[in-house]
Amino acid sequence: MDELNYYADIWLRNRPGTDVALFNGLAYVLLDEGLADMDFIQAHTEGFPGWAEAVREYPPAVVSEITGVPRKTYSPRRGAFARPPFSGSCMIWGMGVSQHSNGTANAHGVINLALAAGMAGKPGNGISPLRGQNNVQGCGDAGCIPDQFPGYQALTAENRAKFASLWGQVTGPPRRTHRHVDGRGRWSR
Repeated sequence: MDELNYYADIWLRNRPGTDVALFNGLAYVLLDEGLADMDFIQAHTEGFPGWAEAVREYPPAVVSEITGVPRKTYSPRRGAFARPPFSGSCMIWGMGVSQHSNGTANAHGVINLALAAGMAGKPGNGISPLRGQNNVQGCGDAGCIPDQFPGYQALTAENRAKFASLWGQVTGPPRRTHRHVDGRGRWSR
């Protein structure tokens, strides 16, 4: 036990470079045990059958061998992740996910796992990359940039109407939320 995991409910220490295998192994368990949010998947994702087929290559025994994470460590935790006893789960990750040589695949893996669990658009759920600049982890495509819709689509009236029809609602018009120092050294909005 150290500072990094002292407050964690679940901490899976995998070998460096094995993140994708771990994400796919967790997704395998979600699918295998009927914990994936199929309603969410059908309504809000694309390409699921092909992804699910690829994930089937990562059963727990294979993932344990690749990652070094014992099956007993992550298999019993899957219910807490997919069906927590409180309002929901939030997938939170830092820049290390994207800074490996397979960083793009890592970002895809973590986002796909979160989508399989239906972690977007519900109270208490979320996909939350911690990053130093926009799109460090490829999440701009998923709609995590605050001044854009998914796919880098601007917050125009036309796009707001399009996403409101897709999602059933969209919050109010964007507001300026930051302040800066103008050319005379004064704070402005």
